[in-house]
Parts: sequence; structure tokens; C-alpha cells
Amino acid sequence: MVNRKIVRGRKRYSLGQVWIETVIYTLIAFVMMGLILSYAKPKIEEIQDNALLKQSTEMLKEIDSTILTMGAAGNQRTPEVTIKKGSLTIKSVGDEYCFRNPCLTTKIITNPSSDCSSLDLTSCTDSNNKPYCADACPQSTNIIINPTTACSSFGLSSCTDSNSDKIIFEMDSKNIYSEPGRIINDGSVKVETVKKSGFNTVTLTLDYSEKYNIQFNGMEESKVISKSSTPYNLIIANSDPVLSTDKMIMNIKLG
Repeated sequence: MVNRKIVRGRKRYSLGQVWIETVIYTLIAFVMMGLILSYAKPKIEEIQDNALLKQSTEMLKEIDSTILTMGAAGNQRTPEVTIKKGSLTIKSVGDEYCFRNPCLTTKIITNPSSDCSSLDLTSCTDSNNKPYCADACPQSTNIIINPTTACSSFGLSSCTDSNSDKIIFEMDSKNIYSEPGRIINDGSVKVETVKKSGFNTVTLTLDYSEKYNIQFNGMEESKVISKSSTPYNLIIANSDPVLSTDKMIMNIKLG
């Protein structure tokens, strides 16, 4: 005759062992899933960012095609743009710097995102030893980049650099979209990737500084358009009825 206490003890032991093993296997499964996700998530983000950057490049090419084929004064078109990540800047005016009167007439970039040589410019430093790029460094050291107060307080004139009349898309990305530190051309779009800690900043630029006077809402001002779940309508118009300047005026506003 089998001892019932022994049988009941064996059953309790068996059930307890199964429960412990189930917990251990579950923990192992969670650890494995965590390891897989820790590897897969960055790769998924890279692929997603790469796709968004390709879409954004095509978006800029469409904007460029719209501007180049605008035609006579008074014509306007309304391309649709989608910004799921990053920002789009209509840059009508350059960045401020302080200099003696008159302002420099040579090309100068006060906030270069990469080495000056990639812009075919010379590397210079201002009176506070801040770097900037220029056709040639001025003999006068009386130049202040990124002034924190009004230029008049330094006894200098307020000037703007050559970083204007551009349409710029910028996005922080897990994907290395192009060779870092080098500006490349993808059709009409200038592409630049700058490596930073844990991510990359990718800048896509349409440069009209030699072709058109880009305005926003009919004014020389810049506008940053942020990401949105819904598309934007850009209204782009040839607003130069008499071609009074050396560059045709293209006015951009949000529809």
C-alpha cells in the first residue's frame, strides 16, 4: 500500500519544480528578447531615418523644380511638403555679425557646419577667437561673430553674412546619410552629414544665393517649419513684377 503522504509530497515537489522552471524560462525569454531589441531597435531607427531623409531629399527636389519652372511674374504654385521629423527653414536673411563700416562685401559664413575648405573658403577667427569662414580673412581684427549684444555697443555696424536665400532641411538621424564632414551634391540638393555623440545631424540645402532673392511672407525674414502629422502647403510665387533687382524675387508662405 502506497503511503499517501509520500505521494502528496511528490506532487507538491513536482508542481513547485515546474513553477520554478517556468519562471526561469520566462526570465531567459525576456533577457533574449531584450538582447534582440537592443540590437534591432537602432537598426530599425537607422532604416526609418534613411527612408525619411530620402523622402526629404525628393521633397526639396520638387520644391526646386517648382521654383525653376515658375515662369513669369505673378505665377504661383502650391507644392505639398511633409515633415515627419526634423525641420524645414526658409532662410531669407543671413546670420548677424559685427564689423566696422562698411560691412564686408566678400563672402563670409559665420556658422559653418563643416570645415571651411569644404565650402572653398578660408578659415578665420574673430576678435574673440571664434572661427568663421571667408573668401579672405580681413586685415582688421574688428569683427565679432555671433554677437551677444547689439553691435553698436562695440562701436561696430551690424552686418549679415552670405548664409541667406536658402531652403534648408535639417534632421538628427541614427543613419549616416552621407560621408561625414563632406558636402556632396544629390542633383540640386547639397547633402552634409555631421557626426555627433550618439547621432548624426544631416543637412539638406537648396542654395539660391546666386540665383533668387528668397522671401517669406513678402519680407526678408526667415521661417522655421517644424514637424507635423499633417502635410503643409507652400505657396511659392514669382513676386518680382519689374525685375528691379539682379535676382528674381521668390516669395514663399504657408497656405
